[in-house]
Amino acid sequence: MTLTYDSLDATTQTRFIPALKDQIFESNILLYRLLSKADNVGAKIGGTKVIEPLEYVVSTKVGSFSKGDSLTAAEEEFITAAEFSWKREHADLYIDGLEEVENRGSARVIDLVAAKMKSASKSLGDSMATQLFSDGTGNSAKDLLGLAAAVDDATNVDSYGGITRSTDGDAWWKAYYDSNANNFTLAELRTAYASCRVSGDVPTLIISDSTEMNNYENLFLNTTNTMWTSALQPKVLDGSFESFSFKGTPWVEDSHCQAKRLYMLNENYLQFRILRDFFNKGWQRPINKDELVSHIIWYGAFTCNNCRMSGQMRRTN
Repeated sequence: MTLTYDSLDATTQTRFIPALKDQIFESNILLYRLLSKADNVGAKIGGTKVIEPLEYVVSTKVGSFSKGDSLTAAEEEFITAAEFSWKREHADLYIDGLEEVENRGSARVIDLVAAKMKSASKSLGDSMATQLFSDGTGNSAKDLLGLAAAVDDATNVDSYGGITRSTDGDAWWKAYYDSNANNFTLAELRTAYASCRVSGDVPTLIISDSTEMNNYENLFLNTTNTMWTSALQPKVLDGSFESFSFKGTPWVEDSHCQAKRLYMLNENYLQFRILRDFFNKGWQRPINKDELVSHIIWYGAFTCNNCRMSGQMRRTN
């Protein structure tokens, strides 16, 4: 006897959705770190847009004073906001009518759904990770507005979060951007790192494709400097991801990162805003097809509220 729709829906939601989330997290270092600290805002925000408040200038209405001085109450604008659209992600599950008959019995059906869910988790994780590095124009602009848009200085993406970098943004809404025909040198890496740093607020993660990580390693193959030798001793981060380091910041390879690209990221200003986390829309049988179908859905957005704290380096050769 097969499961009822109600029990199959409940089992999918309670048993398989958490497993799906774990598999998506484990598929990619950036997804893991950002989704692990994601802000589930569904109960608090809603609405048609994600609003990110931005503090973009230093207030002049501060300072010392003495007895008898007048304190001004004049208004000064120093906070604006960026607006981001909600995005939607899906994974479709499909059981052919013959598969359903061949796997009669609750245990067999659960095993079949588990196999389907594992495949869907891998595909959805791969899709979201790819989108996370994109500029948001893919699939008719339905994709996540990713790092290629957030970490730019108007060279490739001028408008971000409803703010035009070339006319409205000035330095406070521009990330560090460097395009170079040759392999990155240590001096160039230091410049990029310093440009993303404000006092002790430094990049928390460096991420690149395998080519740039190998180029970084090649810089030190013949060195005897113990500091750099130590930097190239692989370390294991949360989630079992292996990294090198640069100035104490972990450097990891990501297969979803664009070719010949490197990002220095400050994750304190990068976040997923989740309107509704992964959920099952329920198993249904179309009236005109011999199959069972279900859809796993996610509503959210990827945003940045301080672009200048991250940087992008791109090789063109």
